[in-house]
Amino acid sequence: MNAMSDIPGMSDETEEQRRFRRRPVLWKGYVQAASHRFTCLVRNVTPGGMLVELDLSLATGVALQVVLPDIRPLMAKVAWSSGVFHGLSFTEPEAMVRAAFGKRAESLGFRKQPQDAQP
Repeated sequence: MNAMSDIPGMSDETEEQRRFRRRPVLWKGYVQAASHRFTCLVRNVTPGGMLVELDLSLATGVALQVVLPDIRPLMAKVAWSSGVFHGLSFTEPEAMVRAAFGKRAESLGFRKQPQDAQP
């Protein structure tokens, strides 16, 4: 696939309906389910989840750990799958996810969303 719009869940229409704006990235990482560890390619990321590509079929709802360089492991679950693409939803609070990304969070635009602001 050559264009991001060719990836499931990446159309402009879908983007407008999302809680967070997806940040395109191209990171090598790992997902670990039980005692099995698989190499993955992270295609986009938000404080709520990420899109990963891996040559493995994962069932919706599977709990796993995402391991990325310079970021502590993050707990997630499979929200959806389409071929080699898997939408992962973080199962940790958003503030903890932002903290895990450290200085990268700011460069990725991981700021509190207006709807998250407290009066």
